[in-house]
Amino acid sequence: MLGGAILGVLIPLGLLFARLLFDPHVRLANAISERHKVPVAAIVPHLWSPGELTGLRWELGILASVVAVTLTLSATLSVVRLLGVL
Repeated sequence: MLGGAILGVLIPLGLLFARLLFDPHVRLANAISERHKVPVAAIVPHLWSPGELTGLRWELGILASVVAVTLTLSATLSVVRLLGVL
C-alpha cells in the first residue's frame, strides 16, 4: 500500500517535471538574461487566444474527469472491502 501511495505521488510529479523540462517556451525574463547575458528591456504580457482557452478548458475537463473517476473507484473499492464482499 505504501508503494502505491508513493508511486501515486511520484509519477504525476515526474510527468510535470518532464513537461516543464522539455517545454521550449520561455517562462521568465531572467532566463533570457542569464542564458544569453543580455538585459531584457520589456516584458509583453501573454494574452490567451480563443483556441488556447478552449484547449485549456479541454485539459482541465479531462483532469477533473480523471480525478472524479479515481476518487469514485477508490471509494467504491473501500466500501466493498469494508463490507467484505470480495
